[in-house]
Amino acid sequence: MPSACSAPGSPRSRFPCWAWTKSSPGNANNLRVRFAPSPTGILHVGNARTALFNWLYARHHGGKMVLRIEDTDLARSKKEFTEDILDGLRWLGLDWDEGPGMGGPFAPYFQSERFGIYAEEAEALLANRKAYRCYCTEEELEERKAFSVSHGLPPRYSGKCRRLPPGEEEILLAQGRKPSVRFIVPAEDVVFEDLLRGEVSFDTSLIGDFVILKSDGSPSYNFAAAVDDASMEISHIVRGEDHLPNTPRQILLYRAMGKKVPAFAHLPMILGADHAKLSKRHGSTAITRYREMGYLPEALVNYLALLGWAPPGGKEIVSLGEMVEKFQLEKLSHGGAVFDLSKLAWLNRQYLLRLSPERFVLACMPFLPAESREKPGLNEAIALVQESVSTLAEVSREIRFFLEETLCYPPNGVALFEEDPVAIEVLREYVLLLERGCTEVRALVKEKGHPKKQVFPPIRFALTASLHGPELTKVIDLLGLVRVKERCRRLLEILDRPASANPD
Repeated sequence: MPSACSAPGSPRSRFPCWAWTKSSPGNANNLRVRFAPSPTGILHVGNARTALFNWLYARHHGGKMVLRIEDTDLARSKKEFTEDILDGLRWLGLDWDEGPGMGGPFAPYFQSERFGIYAEEAEALLANRKAYRCYCTEEELEERKAFSVSHGLPPRYSGKCRRLPPGEEEILLAQGRKPSVRFIVPAEDVVFEDLLRGEVSFDTSLIGDFVILKSDGSPSYNFAAAVDDASMEISHIVRGEDHLPNTPRQILLYRAMGKKVPAFAHLPMILGADHAKLSKRHGSTAITRYREMGYLPEALVNYLALLGWAPPGGKEIVSLGEMVEKFQLEKLSHGGAVFDLSKLAWLNRQYLLRLSPERFVLACMPFLPAESREKPGLNEAIALVQESVSTLAEVSREIRFFLEETLCYPPNGVALFEEDPVAIEVLREYVLLLERGCTEVRALVKEKGHPKKQVFPPIRFALTASLHGPELTKVIDLLGLVRVKERCRRLLEILDRPASANPD
């Protein structure tokens, strides 16, 4: 609902706009950012990028990163979601200076443990006549909202309970009504300077008095966030642009509480391939899922950083240390960034290629069947596919020819022998060569005069059940003469069977 500031002479122009200038980090030791996820779901790429940009901004300026868990929705907040968020941040390498597991001067860092603080702040606002108790029922509020919408009016609260007649509160309490607490929205525009967007203004007449404490005593999102950001001395709030409508409410609350207003930066959304906001319909967005698929945390962090930030010199592969050194919040893109899974896979492949053979093998182990991890020759098999995989989870599939003793030959490869009569001839000749103790495939090229393009595919298929894969000579060396001979003979037996008797 951003709008221009009221023009001079308009009905609201007598109320001053609040002007906010772009904030520089100032004293780096005083720069404090926060990542404040809600544990009503798992960590996904959108809030992971928000955490990353906060982390980079704090580390670049030598400031502090605060992790706060916003679990005021007691019904939907789950311990397993909290653990997923914490584990995901640790896996990505994004540590925090204050928060769960770390403590800090402004503990507790779980909002569910801070209800007493919110109640005290609400009482202070009531005492200063900046808030009031509201006794309207949900039914009354819905009825009023429907009336406003049907008449083309903003669906804001009417202010009915702002000035109740003397004695009315006692009557309502006697009826068993439990009041909420509403903040009195002053009649003045809110204007602030977003670090990315420039000047943004809101017409508060469209907001209406909003709830800060619900009738059950729990705080509203905006009230809890404003109270905590103020009490934890957060200097910069970096979050997604979907929070932009919350900003004027929070600024009003800071001022009403007599607190310093932090600087704001609202990040553009991450988009799917169709340029709509990234969601589950575009595929998995969960950080745990990318971890399970075999993406390296360094690669994922690198990719998330590129979703809105362009490293100097156009580099695409940037270490976390380089990011900290070069990161500038004010130079983030103003437009949405498209999440491209193929680009992430390419980037992950670059990171896999940079691993030493030893580290690559260690990284692959959790993605392999437990019973295969001690198999002789496994390290050599893994090394064969380091240059051909984009994720660690692909390794098991790529070395299936090594892990499995009995291969299942797919129809597309069997068709090769039906379409090319030379293919089965090559396989028979290779078996004869193996009987002489020779595994050298090129001998068929030399002795029989077959072109390589006719020799390699049928033998590769016999040994790996695939027409593509690692260098064939290395596959043969890995399997050894006995297994190579067994597989070629078995495929010949399958090809010689009548189609109706072929189990493969």
